[in-house]
Amino acid sequence: MLIPSMTLRRVAAARLAMTVSAPLRVQPLAATTIATARTVVPQRTSRPTLKTAMRGKDSVTSTVLRGLLSDITYATKSANPPKEYLSLVLAAHKQREDAAAQFAAAGRQDLVDKEMLEMAVLEKYLPRQLPVEEVVLRVEALCAELGVASKRDFAKLMAAVRNDPELAVVPPKIVVDAADKCIAKAAGKQ
Repeated sequence: MLIPSMTLRRVAAARLAMTVSAPLRVQPLAATTIATARTVVPQRTSRPTLKTAMRGKDSVTSTVLRGLLSDITYATKSANPPKEYLSLVLAAHKQREDAAAQFAAAGRQDLVDKEMLEMAVLEKYLPRQLPVEEVVLRVEALCAELGVASKRDFAKLMAAVRNDPELAVVPPKIVVDAADKCIAKAAGKQ
């Protein structure tokens, strides 16, 4: 059965009237679950950068920043938002890293180059990555501080590592290897 177009227009007009006449619910900033400085900072720094990239017709930077701002906005409105923006930037970086590896395996160097350029833009929003030696020293310091003595304390150690913002950006394999060495040393002393 066909519905006359006039009826569809009336339904659309009624829906529009209902949405316009409904009161707006505005939450104060303090009530939002993710109104932290670490989340607001990348939005404030990336919006002007996005405008500059758009004016300069830099399509790679503008595309990456639009995606990042979209991810941040989506995360702030989700039911379970992350505590800081760093996890969103890391996820976007990791996604591009995986895509570049897949494109390289398929022999698509043009797409690998594109993903590498996007990764370079995202790296501007990541804190500096520590050298492996410094990661090992920090993990050993955390082991000593927490009193890690066996493999049972591994979860406690990894939770402490995740809470350290500079260690949070280190690839997990490096951290796990350093933690295993630290636990092996602690087990050998007993």
